[in-house]
Amino acid sequence: MYTGYQVMNNAEHLATSEEQLSRQANRDSKQALQHAIAAADFYMKAYTEATNATDRLRLRRKCREMITWAEQLKSKESGGTLSPPTYRKITGEEETILRKSSYLHACLFPPWKSDPSDDVFELTAGDPPYTDHTEYAMSHQQNNILGGWERPATLVGSLLHPDEPFDGTAALMAASGDSDLVQDITTDCSVVASLCAAMDVLVAKSRGKPLLSRLMFPYDHTNDRPKLSQSGKYIFRMHFNGCFREVVIDDRLPVSRAG
Repeated sequence: MYTGYQVMNNAEHLATSEEQLSRQANRDSKQALQHAIAAADFYMKAYTEATNATDRLRLRRKCREMITWAEQLKSKESGGTLSPPTYRKITGEEETILRKSSYLHACLFPPWKSDPSDDVFELTAGDPPYTDHTEYAMSHQQNNILGGWERPATLVGSLLHPDEPFDGTAALMAASGDSDLVQDITTDCSVVASLCAAMDVLVAKSRGKPLLSRLMFPYDHTNDRPKLSQSGKYIFRMHFNGCFREVVIDDRLPVSRAG
């Protein structure tokens, strides 16, 4: 039986197959049809095994999309005209399920509506920087060395000479060279492993626009790098529990007592 994690993980792998069948549709409709049938079959099996309502809703919807796509490919083989796959508007029942699944660990992550404007990240004169009051759980070993939470500007500014100007964008958003990720006392090694695996597509420009440009706000599209938020607020567009959701954090970082 599929676990919730396996269902999600396998569905992500299928996204690659869907992309492949889309690219091949105009060159080899038979191979594209095979990909569509295989994808629909997997989604159907995953749907019958999934126990989470959100997973079942998403998998059923994807299965229907693949069946429709396969029928269009068959029509092309018979001499018909191939039209791109269509995506229907979700029903009221489906929207209710997505809204109810917006809470995770007592935190609200609403479905994504639209990209935020840059005004959201401006700091109004006299207002304090944005603070995320969600409690972050740490291991006993991490708590023993935790000195507190500090803003990046404070941490970097403390390393500069008093007369040296502080350029936040250059200091915090521009990589000066290659970096290594080390697990150290991070208790969940999958976090580090995921970051290592994703780094190539999140920030690399070799394949076009970095993936991070569509997932992180604010973002400097001119220089293809994250943009410094004056208010300390950052918004991420992340896909979980059936749809893309809004994840809001502040810019504070954990500081060791050892400095």
